[in-house]
Amino acid sequence: MTEEQLQKFYARIRITPGCWWWLGARQQSNGYGRFGYGRGREYAHILSYRLYKGEIPKGLFVRHRCDNPLCINPEHLLIGTQKDNMQDAKQRNRTAKGEANGRSKLSAEEVRQIYDLAHCKLFTQQEIANWYNCVQANVSFIKSGWSRSCDSGALCTDTRSLP
Repeated sequence: MTEEQLQKFYARIRITPGCWWWLGARQQSNGYGRFGYGRGREYAHILSYRLYKGEIPKGLFVRHRCDNPLCINPEHLLIGTQKDNMQDAKQRNRTAKGEANGRSKLSAEEVRQIYDLAHCKLFTQQEIANWYNCVQANVSFIKSGWSRSCDSGALCTDTRSLP
């Protein structure tokens, strides 16, 4: 990176006592800062890490301690695995749950209906699964209470917590 490119990078930073805010371009899909130089483009937080702490070992990722995608403060950045990154997201409640998860096949209302049908003992779990286009194991999980709750998306172990 040239001296001129470094100056452009530093000109796009607002340093505050906590986070160093990236003021330049952002990746529209995820909100992370982007910096283009020469023929390259890079996430601003990754470039900051490389400039202040060194190269990133192959297979590892730069994670944020502060959970702010626009922060490039090297003291807020650390290295970790994808698993570490996903655990961070889960602990910080940044993962989609319930219907907000794009892979969810059942709505909260359908979960309530399946719960009621499974407990009325008039139908087999397989019949219920066929009606709702899911597998029998899902019906079993819902019946036993090991499913997302209708409001929070969290797992509940007590069937009484289902509406």
